[in-house]
Amino acid sequence: MQSCLSKFKLGNSLSKILFISTPYENLGIEYMSAILKSAQHQVELIIDPCLFLNAYQRHSFLYKLFDSRARILQQVKQLKPDLICFSVMTDTYQWGLDLAVCIKREMNVAIVFGGIHPTAVPEVVIQEGAIDYVCVGEGEGAILDLANRCLRPDDCRDIANIWAKSGAQIIRNGPRAVHPDLEALPFPDKELYYAQSGIYSKEYFIMTSRGCRYACAFCCNQIYLKMYGPGFLRRRSVSHVIRELSESRKKHGYKFVWFMDDNFAQDIHWLREFSSEYGRRIGLPFFCYVNPRDMTDEVARLLKAANCHEVAMGVQTLNDSTCRLVTRDTDRISVKAGLEVLRANNIVSATENILGFPGENEQDIVQLIEFYNNSRPDLVMFSWLKIFPATRILMLLRERHQITDQGMEDIVHGKDRSLALGGNFADERMFRSAACLLVLVPFLPKRLVSFLLKGGVHKGFGFLNPMFLLRVLRLYKTTRLAMLITGRRTYDAGAKISLRIQKYFILKKIKGFLKGRHTS
Repeated sequence: MQSCLSKFKLGNSLSKILFISTPYENLGIEYMSAILKSAQHQVELIIDPCLFLNAYQRHSFLYKLFDSRARILQQVKQLKPDLICFSVMTDTYQWGLDLAVCIKREMNVAIVFGGIHPTAVPEVVIQEGAIDYVCVGEGEGAILDLANRCLRPDDCRDIANIWAKSGAQIIRNGPRAVHPDLEALPFPDKELYYAQSGIYSKEYFIMTSRGCRYACAFCCNQIYLKMYGPGFLRRRSVSHVIRELSESRKKHGYKFVWFMDDNFAQDIHWLREFSSEYGRRIGLPFFCYVNPRDMTDEVARLLKAANCHEVAMGVQTLNDSTCRLVTRDTDRISVKAGLEVLRANNIVSATENILGFPGENEQDIVQLIEFYNNSRPDLVMFSWLKIFPATRILMLLRERHQITDQGMEDIVHGKDRSLALGGNFADERMFRSAACLLVLVPFLPKRLVSFLLKGGVHKGFGFLNPMFLLRVLRLYKTTRLAMLITGRRTYDAGAKISLRIQKYFILKKIKGFLKGRHTS
């Protein structure tokens, strides 16, 4: 469909766009902000700290005590935006929806929801009374068209990627083609977050590509593949990436780079050029994600030459039947070889694993523990299985009658699912015990891990929260003590960034509370 860029007018047609974000830097929001600002629209950002409402710490009393919705509502009223934008995943959909409902009670302002969850189930999201628009797929062009149209619902009938309400009617516009050339987009608007606090400019988050060449049944990437086909996988040139890093380094002086690509090493020819240019012109330590299948000796040497400090390998599962179920070709040989070449090149290794796949049991985690006890990565990380709507694994579960109608409803509405698709507490306790030993493996002697497994002693760990334990271990791994004991430490694990953000917003909330009490 024809873009409305040709209808853009200066003056009264300029809009004030407000993004409301969780406390973590969002590259999608930064790209949309950059394209809006390039068209001279005004862009604002409000951050909800979401304190005590995350995978590591969930505490209802503290969440209510540190709830920021009153402050957010006040800021929204002061800003008087023309459009409020939420970019949400399945995990954050209910957070965004609750906040949108609160805003709608106080003022009549247009609200748009975008991100992977609205893209997966737009027909569900658009039914919510607090939501006026849904952005399906990539948002840069769609959000600009909305801003240019001055938010008239009847004028949104040809804005590709946008679903809208016009009275009782739902307007379902078709998808627009992806940007074939990512370099046509402006660099992400880092100042949007950096202006909030200096905690955001210590590391530089960047993506050199969009998409992944693998098609795992549990991954939300397949939703974009259904929409766009293989053309969704695109990558910027090395020179373009280096230019972004160079320009931002002059402005902000960051010391570490996080490459957030789903698989940084999926193009060996690109990586060869990158290794040379990045090492010569940037040279800062960096982190990246790599699929174990791509973690060859050459890849490890190229990463090391560019000063890669840490690699996270997405193992997810080593269970053969689960791999077949979720279209995953990971195996023990490739993971073991990947860990060996990382160790040989003195690159910190972390493995990411998913626990709770359908049909898996405690013995599967025990086998994973035994494997890591021999292969010895620097960190073993895990997450509980999260089912995303519109993914193949959800359809497989439905076909096998392994999920109830209520379970399906919970997933499409972004509500929390209990471990292993509704497993009872005994099952959860079993998984929790094994998960605790799993994350402890790199920190314990091999013989002790074997003893704990053989004697079943690890089953007594069930009282611990394995996610919280993992966070503590990841924080420890960043310290000088870890360096003294093991000779290797992470530069700045995600857990440390999370703690830094949490600490900042907790102190800010306390200062605001004390200031208000003093004033009163």
